[in-house]
Amino acid sequence: MSPDGIYFVGYTDRNLGSIVGFISTWDTDTFYSYPGAKETFCLGMNNARWVVGCYTDTNDKYHGFLYNGVSGKSITIDVPGAYETICRGITTSGKIVGECSIWSPTLKRYELKGFLAE
Repeated sequence: MSPDGIYFVGYTDRNLGSIVGFISTWDTDTFYSYPGAKETFCLGMNNARWVVGCYTDTNDKYHGFLYNGVSGKSITIDVPGAYETICRGITTSGKIVGECSIWSPTLKRYELKGFLAE
């Protein structure tokens, strides 16, 4: 939900097999799919209608995104060196928080790490 309580975001299996994100007010739904994505998950929003979340590509790999709900423009956010990135929230000033999976040579597996993008 946006901090002002007017908008909320989420995702749904709208097409029975295709997950899409949505941006809603209490009476209007807008569905959103990241361009070229298999699935889109809207996970956070600020008062300026900037939406963050993640999408899966054709290899089922997760990438973070930032979507401007006013202009309709989107960008991918991938943490450098990470296998996958998920954006979970955005502040009023535009700081993005999320998680990513980073390979650990010591543990020989991916570890989940948090991130803050300013």
